[in-house]
Amino acid sequence: MSCSADTTFFEGIPKDATPQCPSPFPSAYLVLVPTTTTTSSMEKTSNESTTKTSSTTTNKIEIGHSSQVVPNRNALVVGRQAANSDIRITHKSLSRQHALLYYYYDNNNKSSSSSSNDNDDNDDKDIPSLFVLDLDTKTGTFVNQQKIDSKIPVRLKNGDTIQFGKAQPSFTIQWMNHQHHHNHPKEGFIAETEKEQQQQQQTMSTLDPSLEGLTGRERRQAEIAAMMATLDETPTYTKYIPTAQQQQQQDTTATNKSKRLSSDQRMFHKLVERHHLPLTDSTDMFVLEESHHSISAMVMDPTGARFAIGSMDSSLKLYDFAGFNPVDPIPFQNVIIEDGYPIRNIAYSSTGDRLLIATGSAQPYVVDRDGHELLKFVRGDVYVTDPSKTTGHTAAVTSVGWHPLEKSIVFTTSRDGSLRSWNVDKGKLSFDMLTCTDVIVVKHLQTGRKTIPTCMAVTSTSIAIGTQCGSLQIYNYPFVSKLRPQQSVQVVVVVGPSTKDSTVDDESVLSLVYSVDASKIAVRTKNHVTVWNIGAGSKLSSSSSPWMIIDNVHLDDSLADDNNTPTMAFSPNGKLLCVAVSQRRSTTTSGNDDDTSSKSLVNNTLQLYSIPKETKKDNNKPANPIYSLPIGDNNGNPLTVAISGLVWHVKLNQILITTPHNFQIWYSTDWSKKGILLTIGRRYNRKRHAAEQDLQDLYVSRAPPPGSAVREEHIIAPNALPLFAGDQQRNKKKSKKHRAEEEHEQAMAKRIPQKPAKGVYDTANTMFTQMIMDTQTSDKIQMAGMDPREALAKYSEGKSYIGVAYQGNVERILTEKTVEEEEEEMKQGKRK
Repeated sequence: MSCSADTTFFEGIPKDATPQCPSPFPSAYLVLVPTTTTTSSMEKTSNESTTKTSSTTTNKIEIGHSSQVVPNRNALVVGRQAANSDIRITHKSLSRQHALLYYYYDNNNKSSSSSSNDNDDNDDKDIPSLFVLDLDTKTGTFVNQQKIDSKIPVRLKNGDTIQFGKAQPSFTIQWMNHQHHHNHPKEGFIAETEKEQQQQQQTMSTLDPSLEGLTGRERRQAEIAAMMATLDETPTYTKYIPTAQQQQQQDTTATNKSKRLSSDQRMFHKLVERHHLPLTDSTDMFVLEESHHSISAMVMDPTGARFAIGSMDSSLKLYDFAGFNPVDPIPFQNVIIEDGYPIRNIAYSSTGDRLLIATGSAQPYVVDRDGHELLKFVRGDVYVTDPSKTTGHTAAVTSVGWHPLEKSIVFTTSRDGSLRSWNVDKGKLSFDMLTCTDVIVVKHLQTGRKTIPTCMAVTSTSIAIGTQCGSLQIYNYPFVSKLRPQQSVQVVVVVGPSTKDSTVDDESVLSLVYSVDASKIAVRTKNHVTVWNIGAGSKLSSSSSPWMIIDNVHLDDSLADDNNTPTMAFSPNGKLLCVAVSQRRSTTTSGNDDDTSSKSLVNNTLQLYSIPKETKKDNNKPANPIYSLPIGDNNGNPLTVAISGLVWHVKLNQILITTPHNFQIWYSTDWSKKGILLTIGRRYNRKRHAAEQDLQDLYVSRAPPPGSAVREEHIIAPNALPLFAGDQQRNKKKSKKHRAEEEHEQAMAKRIPQKPAKGVYDTANTMFTQMIMDTQTSDKIQMAGMDPREALAKYSEGKSYIGVAYQGNVERILTEKTVEEEEEEMKQGKRK
């Protein structure tokens, strides 16, 4: 039973399985329930009358070479799809690929057997066995009226009945392997077969006694009448109660199945069932189009409809799960936020309608859900040393956050050592840029000097800040006191002997994550993770001890400096903490000329830790993971880059993982909701993509070689055909003026604005142009033989360019009468 190199092997069955029964044994058959029809015809001749009877007619399907539609496979596929099924059964209850049928030498008889002829096992050691495997279908496969377990092969023997889904009637296995092997039939075998046929005939006749003696059309009409009568009857249902033997067989099968699983797998399945973990299925490790630009930030929409990815080239990629293509994940929007500055942090609003983006500059941006810019923050005065005296940041922004309840309030931190709050709806604008409303200067817990905030986490009542000095500072919101935090603690934990050479970079806080109920907060440094209790009745101080310590959770050196995207997340129920661990190792590869080269690989894992319910003395000891899941490429090999971001969505119960060049989504078909599950059923996309790729390969293979000559007569242009020749000839006969008039009429019909004049046959501006040409041309002006001074004097006659003040002593009458004269006239008038 050797297989060719191109043979396709199905998962769950041995590779030595074959779809054909090996010689010299005959093939088995799927036989429908035989039906007996009797026809009587009287042929009268001169001397006698003859009665003819046609007996049993059966339908058989060979389980062998004649039934194989798709070659180079080690099993026959039974299903509903015509393209991939060897034995097609067109019934709606069947899956596209429902079950597998194959032959295999099973001398030890390890598989579960459902045959009733178990007394022949001693004679079957050199005979191949026939097996059926259900492909985890919804309706299942039934052998001898018992549903078999999915993914577990069941051996079939002669006389067994098999039913696929709810398709009726069922099939019977007919296989004469024993008769051919011993070269003679077994005792009583033929008699038993005839006896079974007689019993089946009696059974069919007893189903409806009114059909006895009827043939042909009359029998069919009687069957239809009986079927219509059953429609008026009240249906009855009988509950299936398995017998003790059947129950014992099911328990034995479940026990054998559990034994096959390793201890790690059993533990993993228990964790999945207990905590509803979305770690059973995953998408492919998607690669971004611009692979040379690494991913620097990512975030998921609070509603779970979209997610955003920011890159070092300042590009923001927006993905929508409703239109997500699992074969070629292309973002529906790709925008550049601020050219020349990488995206450092992204935050969605509580309603998901806006995004707050922090770039490498000092000015964050607010964009809508489609990537269009809405608002830009102001830059502070760089010459002012006190950050509290400026209206904006003066250094690069490190992290941003959106208030979960007030959709207008946002928070930002910067390398200038300040925490600022902004009101994006009612805040003051300066030159169309938003100014901050409150400023807090973050200070070192010991020295009191200004320190750099590296990351931030926001809840409805508090703002947690991680600093470069390794401290956790929590401010209440609304701000009560801006001078010092309400809660603070030094989170750096020294495990083992302490050294004086520890640098500040090793102590800086890299990311912060709140639990769902905001009762605990996880703080990550380069090599440690500490969990602190900040629930009701507890307050962090210098004497507080961590709730849990996690040691040896390494983060890659290339991501420890600038990346503040969280690489850990709490589970939706708050009982587990998922931490991404990346440990770099180098491998040596040899070349063709005995040259050796080293390649750096990264062992990426997701480690799950259980959060203790109450604090104990043992909590100060490093915790151990309850499960570790390796993360690799699509082939299961280690990646060359480390995990740079991790988000566990509360509503979707799905995990988004990013590396500098890839991203992947983990989910569970049982416990996850929506999200990536909206695209799981789109398997046609993958097939369509493969078909398009095959068609493209066909075009490339049949294309002429480069440099080959193409004759002109082989190119047929549409306008060169006689059908279109008349239009061209008619257009050529029209004059230029006529064509211009037609174009003008078409433009007026389309209400197109009038274009500027281009020629003599254009618009009404022609008359004005003609007037200018007639009056301003050189042939209309005759200046030859004229005195220039005389010609200029014509234009200066009657004009004076000297002001009144420079005209000399000219008598001016300011008034006709003086004041005295007017008074005299008034007096004389009174006397009269």
